[in-house]
Amino acid sequence: MGPLRAYSARCMERTVGLLGRRIKSKSAIAQNAQNQMVMLAAYRDLEKIDLAAMTMTNEDNGSESSQALNDDRIFQLGNGSNEIQIFNVHQSLLDSYDCWNLKNLVHKYWTRKYAHEQGHIIDEIIVGTVLHIQGNIFSSEINKEPKNARIRNFVQLLLVYDVYARQSFHAAQLEWGSFHGELLTFFTHKYNDYKHILCLVRIYTNLQANEAGVAYGTQSHQSHNGRLYVTHVQDIEGHYTYIPSAEHNGRYYYPIVGFVPNELKLGKLI
Repeated sequence: MGPLRAYSARCMERTVGLLGRRIKSKSAIAQNAQNQMVMLAAYRDLEKIDLAAMTMTNEDNGSESSQALNDDRIFQLGNGSNEIQIFNVHQSLLDSYDCWNLKNLVHKYWTRKYAHEQGHIIDEIIVGTVLHIQGNIFSSEINKEPKNARIRNFVQLLLVYDVYARQSFHAAQLEWGSFHGELLTFFTHKYNDYKHILCLVRIYTNLQANEAGVAYGTQSHQSHNGRLYVTHVQDIEGHYTYIPSAEHNGRYYYPIVGFVPNELKLGKLI
């Protein structure tokens, strides 16, 4: 039939825009672009798995039907590129999570965010088990998944920390740093006129970076070691996994999907 007279790439505009926002390296642009394409493909694979898991079976005839986007199991904030969704939601209270001291952690979050505002910490929250943000899917520890499911609650976060927090005589110096940990749950909370979708994360401590820029430490998945911390879900940068060291007993390496070597700057929370 010969070549096509015309074709349209309009359907690729959203993908091009999404990848364009992700490519941030100035020294290794091509490698960064390649890594981001691989990351996006991996997230799409995760998204298919979660959508399949959210498909319900009709008890009357055994047929399957997908949940509509306005289902009451989905909570959404924002729209377009700023859209954030959490799935499998239910109403709950901060006091129901005293085992994690969640109310105190939420209070610290709002104090960091709006230090000059006074407000009351309300107890009502909406809890979800799966997060969808900017085309990415993240799971949580409370999400019930098959035993052989891939680990999807290991993440890297970008957080602000005080470089001189341990030195009381030194003026504060705030910087951005990379942190690693396990997502425990997602939830919404309202403070004054602000409503945010937050995550509770168990942050790994005492990590180091090797000469290749890969983080390593002694914590493994569900080791329950680390510091509990509440932050906005927009601070999540991406998935990572852990690989046991073949040379050092009890050491694990944490490679990041889409990682560009020698760009990792580890932070420390006090």
